[in-house]
Amino acid sequence: MKKNSNMKINKKNTEIFLYKMLLYMSTGTIGSVLVYNLYTINMISFLVIIFFIFLIIKGLFHSLEIKYCKQKKIYNIKIEDNIFYLDTKAFPLQDSYLFFKLQACDKNAVVSLHQEKDAKIITIFQKIIFNPLEFEKFLMLIKLYRKFDVFPWKKNITYGSLYICKDGFIVCGREFFYHEVEKFEWGTEIYYQRTAKFERAIIYIYLKNDEKVIETYRNIDGLTNARIFYIWMHIRNEEIANATGYKKIICPFNKILEELEKTGCESL
Repeated sequence: MKKNSNMKINKKNTEIFLYKMLLYMSTGTIGSVLVYNLYTINMISFLVIIFFIFLIIKGLFHSLEIKYCKQKKIYNIKIEDNIFYLDTKAFPLQDSYLFFKLQACDKNAVVSLHQEKDAKIITIFQKIIFNPLEFEKFLMLIKLYRKFDVFPWKKNITYGSLYICKDGFIVCGREFFYHEVEKFEWGTEIYYQRTAKFERAIIYIYLKNDEKVIETYRNIDGLTNARIFYIWMHIRNEEIANATGYKKIICPFNKILEELEKTGCESL
């Protein structure tokens, strides 16, 4: 195994979020007070006040980021001779795979790295914050130990994600080969929030190592249904080809087939 150079994940300050919080909250507060005191309340002034309230709420979200997007420690990681090193901790990688889960902090990625080994999931680290350059280097570092060398996420969020590859699929960041799956089941159900009606899908993945994985997808669309349907057909060894019929599912389904033919993994 070729040796990899050390990689440093630097501290992360959150001054930018403090400035954003102060800007949005001061603008929103001053603007709403001025409109309320200087103008007659009508539809237009009411909508302007709503806009300024939105800015205040946005400022409050940035105040949360001040705490959760800050990283006081420097981390050193490397992979050498099939061993993953996190500072002084060592994780042998022989006969195992790595996968990650992501959250977003502005442009940075909050990464949790997991190892799949001997039918067990081992957490190597949780919620270390990478800037874009660090994360790009990190992807290259673990490239040989992932099942699929792809990054289909348009944002740094793996929660609620589902992507298809020729050899397997990715569920909320975790990667599965088709041959690992004993059985795949799924269903949809209607649920209500206040007076609004929504549809969600639940998938059940039964692995050959006796592990069972359950994920729920809320507010599903045609693309999510098409992805689930593709997995279900593949695991049942059904013939998969371009389809015709209900456009809401068939159009994204055929786009998935086209993407797989071109790149091996879809990223619609």
